[in-house]
Amino acid sequence: LGQTLAGRYQIVRKLGEGGMGAVYLATHNLLEKQVALKVLHNEFARKPDLVERFMQEAKAASRIRHENVIDISDFGTTPDGLVFFAMELLDGHDLHEEVARARIAGQLLPWTRSKRIFLQICSALSAAHRHGIIHRDLKPENVYLVDFLGDADFVKLLDFGIAKLTEVNEGDRKLTKTGMLFGTPEYMSPEQARGEPVDARADVYGLGALCYHVLA
Repeated sequence: LGQTLAGRYQIVRKLGEGGMGAVYLATHNLLEKQVALKVLHNEFARKPDLVERFMQEAKAASRIRHENVIDISDFGTTPDGLVFFAMELLDGHDLHEEVARARIAGQLLPWTRSKRIFLQICSALSAAHRHGIIHRDLKPENVYLVDFLGDADFVKLLDFGIAKLTEVNEGDRKLTKTGMLFGTPEYMSPEQARGEPVDARADVYGLGALCYHVLA
């Protein structure tokens, strides 16, 4: 906290932490703009395959360029070995939290709201699939709701950390090794759970499971 990363991002405070990295609130010194900075944990930064997977998240999300997908603005490695990427700072909460609030109140999300949320996820996935990118980890925690131009349910699809770029040549080194599973079991398609090759239909399955969760 307080240090400047890569000569341009001043770290303000930690926003959250996951299995592979932590997310910090940071300010770009030249642009004077706040961003969310995701930094790979040090123990993983020494493993080339995990660094490549971390960077793949940045590359996958940044190439989609869709209003309902988190925007990645920068990524790189510092001289002392820290691996990071910068993304837009979102003010809101995830769909899991929204469903939990409704459940505590003994309610379900109204269909009018749910339908609009689902259609935005579909739009984001459609854009990703057009670029040959499969998300592979659809779940309520990866659907962020922000207030945008008066729309309190504007969707931002997050976490392309295990996204698969389908157009990668078969001769290239694969990041997912045999026997390794990535994803969330409750929303994972059977072929993904079996470790078999997946295509866009895995996301359709995941979205179906997510819709069921929200509606039921």
